[in-house]
Amino acid sequence: MSQRLLPAPEMIARLLSGLLGRSVAVKASAAAAKPLGPACLAARYAEPGGGIEAVIVFDLPAAAALGAALTMFPPNVAQAAARAGRLEEGLLDSFREICNVMSRLAGDGQAATPVLADVAPLALARPRDIDKLLPTVSGRADYEIAVSGYADGRLVVLFG
Repeated sequence: MSQRLLPAPEMIARLLSGLLGRSVAVKASAAAAKPLGPACLAARYAEPGGGIEAVIVFDLPAAAALGAALTMFPPNVAQAAARAGRLEEGLLDSFREICNVMSRLAGDGQAATPVLADVAPLALARPRDIDKLLPTVSGRADYEIAVSGYADGRLVVLFG
């Protein structure tokens, strides 16, 4: 597999803005020192027939904002979900669709684009392939994300 380039903030913003039909600002963050909490949601991406190749971890405010914006739920629904520490089924389904589209960011441009394997709370996803991936991470980038009209959040991209 060729070396993957971490996505530029502008690439993420353009992808999400186009999908959501609203302004999304993304900037690189120095938040790598901040630990990822167990309530974060991890989207795991696998290459066809292979193991986990990439993980994108979203904090709950980011996951809730993205899911709510896709289905045009009001901001207070996203804020309540983030406060409750979980996304209800409808919001979670919308968020999964966001993660599915974000698989475009997980590819290296050479081989087949990895597909979304699953979305799970980080506390549940960690014991599986993520712990195998983390020691061999070839790239990590932390981003701050602001979806127009919704609370700001954070996401982390990890490539194996």
